[in-house]
Amino acid sequence: MHRPLSFFIILLSSVVLFSSLFIIFLLNPAKRSSSSTSSAWKTYINKTYGFSFQYPSDRTFFGNDTEAFFKTKEQIKYPGDFNQGFYVVPNYSQAAYIKSHNETNFNPVINQPVKQTVVTFNGYKFFKNELVNAMGNFTEFTIEHGNNLIIFFVGDQFLSTFKFTN
Repeated sequence: MHRPLSFFIILLSSVVLFSSLFIIFLLNPAKRSSSSTSSAWKTYINKTYGFSFQYPSDRTFFGNDTEAFFKTKEQIKYPGDFNQGFYVVPNYSQAAYIKSHNETNFNPVINQPVKQTVVTFNGYKFFKNELVNAMGNFTEFTIEHGNNLIIFFVGDQFLSTFKFTN
């Protein structure tokens, strides 16, 4: 006789638990992700080097045409944290970037050679450079434009809106 009652209590508890989780997820949009950029995003335009891309409106721009960071309010509190951004290296190529990293920063105990693959964002071919060094694992995306190398340390959503403007 207790068996049907126990089964009913477990079933009812499960329904309540899953319903609660569903409602929490439904009412909390921060937990959901979107693969498309929002119309609330801002557009960064670099007139000096001729490119633009969008970034989330909750970020603040710091920098200039050759080096920039996009920080959240929380990241602004920590000056050394440059989480997402880019820098431009004039008169520099992808080959020079790889050679420089592999020769000057290579330590067989800590560092590993750059693992490089080609990826496409918004019709543009970027090099995805996966690096390992004393600071840990990180990824940079690079693209050549004229005689300049643009190095991004941003997420895919930023680069999906990238375009050259000249």
